[in-house]
Amino acid sequence: MRVFTVATHQQVSAARLPAEFSDDLVFNQDLTVAAYKGRAGEVSLWDTIAGRTIGDLPSTTYGQGIAFSPDASVIAVPGVDGAVQLWRTDPVHALDTTLGISFPDPSGAAVFSANGHSMAAQGSDGSVAEAR
Repeated sequence: MRVFTVATHQQVSAARLPAEFSDDLVFNQDLTVAAYKGRAGEVSLWDTIAGRTIGDLPSTTYGQGIAFSPDASVIAVPGVDGAVQLWRTDPVHALDTTLGISFPDPSGAAVFSANGHSMAAQGSDGSVAEAR
């Protein structure tokens, strides 16, 4: 994988993603960390500069639509159970997930507000929920 900036078209880094990479690749704002979903459904954090895994989220129940908070300290991961889980990224550990964002079916994309004080997620039925 090679990472380029959009503004300058300059290469920022080049790294080989692990063989377990499946899909749902997302980057933090400064392109130094990527999160991706593995073949077994797990989510891993990848240091794009060093080309190594930073940490793995210890569950295999994730859906699609991973999102970093603006400061990259938190990652939101929608689950196949309909709940959106929050994880601290450094070091990797679970946060209190009682945000009130939950859907009856697998949840879809999650997104943080620009200031990181709230977030929203989409359900598979197209509904949207917000948490502050």
